[in-house]
Amino acid sequence: MSRLYPARRIPQGMILIGSVFVMFSLAVGIAHYGLGVPVYDRNTGEPSSDTTIGLLLAFFAGVGLLIALLGRSILRAGARHRVARL
Repeated sequence: MSRLYPARRIPQGMILIGSVFVMFSLAVGIAHYGLGVPVYDRNTGEPSSDTTIGLLLAFFAGVGLLIALLGRSILRAGARHRVARL
């Protein structure tokens, strides 16, 4: 039986959170651009422009991808150097 090491949980959590960010961005992008669901501006109550929505989705997906890649690189570095029994 393999032991779970607490040091692995942080990078695995980063990968999970980053993946959730990317999946959320994809889901909103598909709903808006593919299915035509409007995204409303919270301050004005009017539909947001396609450019604004595209920039926000790209930002959220980019941050999620960055967090997931950072978690992956931490896991790989720990496994390569056997730091804290990762």
